[in-house]
Amino acid sequence: MKRNRPQTEQGIINAAIDMIVETGFIDFGINAIAARAGSDKVLIYRYFGGTDGLLKYIGETKPLFPTASELIGELPVFIEAYRQAMQENQLAVTLMGWSPAVDNPLTEAFRSAKNAFWSDVQHLMHPQSTAASHFLDILSELPLSAISTSQLEPMIANLEFAPEARQATTSITEAEEELPTNLL
Repeated sequence: MKRNRPQTEQGIINAAIDMIVETGFIDFGINAIAARAGSDKVLIYRYFGGTDGLLKYIGETKPLFPTASELIGELPVFIEAYRQAMQENQLAVTLMGWSPAVDNPLTEAFRSAKNAFWSDVQHLMHPQSTAASHFLDILSELPLSAISTSQLEPMIANLEFAPEARQATTSITEAEEELPTNLL
């Protein structure tokens, strides 16, 4: 029987992600991943260099946080978009809880992505006061269950932000295609 490396790698990656989402890092190890993937643990060492290499690969290739510029808008809209985007990413939700307690290449990648995201949010939202900036700092540390526009509304009522407009996605070639051709 011929082996299919890309398919085997993907099976190992999926098994690892599923295990993390289901139970976090409890019983997470090379033998459990191999059993879940239906592969030999030797292949995990060969393809990824072990569990740390596998976690590093997942951290480098899987989206762990949304892109701040995609979510920017008025604060209530941003909060709801952020909450929804995070809830749709079960790996990120799991890592949000585990990253303070576990230190491995995946939780490091998650913390790095989280810090970059909130740094971008601070830059793109343009908080107009220290209180507004501190609010974003607090929001970045809240668990998803505590993030609700209606519950946060009293706190955000007096905060001022000047969010950047979303950048246009029309490329130069699309704009050129829209130019009239009958001007000669």
